Amino acid sequence: MIISKIYKIISILIIASVSVFGTVSCCINLESFLKPDNSEAEIKEDEVPEEIADDSKPLEEELASEDKKEDEDTPVAAEESKTITALEKVIEEENSEKNYEINAFYPEINGLADEEKQLVVNEEIEKLIIDDIDLFKYSIDGWDTEGFPELEDIKSIMGTSYGISLMTNNVISIMFYIYEYYSGAAHGLERTQAFNFDIGSRDYIMLGDLFEPDFNYLDFLSCYCVEELKEGPVETWGNIEESGVGPSENSFKNFVLTEDSIVIFFDPYIVACYAAGIVEVEIPYSEFRDHINPDGPIPLASE
Repeated sequence: MIISKIYKIISILIIASVSVFGTVSCCINLESFLKPDNSEAEIKEDEVPEEIADDSKPLEEELASEDKKEDEDTPVAAEESKTITALEKVIEEENSEKNYEINAFYPEINGLADEEKQLVVNEEIEKLIIDDIDLFKYSIDGWDTEGFPELEDIKSIMGTSYGISLMTNNVISIMFYIYEYYSGAAHGLERTQAFNFDIGSRDYIMLGDLFEPDFNYLDFLSCYCVEELKEGPVETWGNIEESGVGPSENSFKNFVLTEDSIVIFFDPYIVACYAAGIVEVEIPYSEFRDHINPDGPIPLASE
């Protein structure tokens, strides 16, 4: 009986102890959580626990990988290349005292990659036209219509037009058609003047620049043009080999370049009568492929 009561007392004490100390323990743990030590609350970057630092690396790499993928998937707008165009300009002049009229049309090139070189090209084109105008005015000064009152109402006229055969960032090739009529003349006269310009060197393209130095290009051009003209539809003079199409620089001074050929122009009276007009002969580059100057303007014509 006594032993039984002792066991009961011991059990009550054990339960009470567990209950009290457990409660105290829980209170202590909760208090330590709610009131952390301020000296250890701020975690410095170099004190990040190792397991946290290791876990953050894959996340950073994943985000960087996703950003890279988005950059790769996002289409990048290609730099738009400039479109080369020609704006038509005109110089108009009328002189009632000297009884003449001028309408000179010419192109202004726009859109070249190098704006400084574009300025040079346009200055040269304008200079060519102004020189032709000055030549016409000089001729007018020597054109005497005094004593012919019937010519007072007939003006002398000068006009220009043009055709652009090649317009790239490397080569500009233009043929100008110049028409002049002097008061009292039976008819006007049309002539051509070529403008071939190497943009890279900022200089005019000469005929010899097209061919290898050791190639006799004048004989080649003469033979080719004579054969083409005699077989062509235009009735030519009988001695063109000895006159207008002979192997000389002057015979082939008026030429233009295209992407795949050189075109020679012959003014009226050179190879045929006035009524035949301006006669052209086109020579494909393939006809002298082995003699093209590799450092000349022809390889640049197709670029």
